[in-house]
Amino acid sequence: MPKKKATAKDDPQQEILEGIDAVGTIVEEDLDYLRKRLSEIQEEISKIHDDIRAIKVDQKGLENNQLDILETLKFLTDKLDRIEIRIAEGLEKGEFDDAVEPD
Repeated sequence: MPKKKATAKDDPQQEILEGIDAVGTIVEEDLDYLRKRLSEIQEEISKIHDDIRAIKVDQKGLENNQLDILETLKFLTDKLDRIEIRIAEGLEKGEFDDAVEPD
């Protein structure tokens, strides 16, 4: 005669085992969800790191441009100073007429 499978109503131990199995299933589903969310969050963090690296590169480029501009300004200022000195020396020697002539 085949043995009748115990049901939760018939056997309190079976009821406990089914409850444990149900909880285990819920925990597995929750873990799967959490793994998926963790993966999504890690992707977002990776994108943020990429953005930060791009910003650092842009910042470095801007710093280099700023240095180039400062060097150019210094060069032009030095050149202007030399021109002013040459004009002043020329005026002292009478090489230039400092009078303004009408057009």
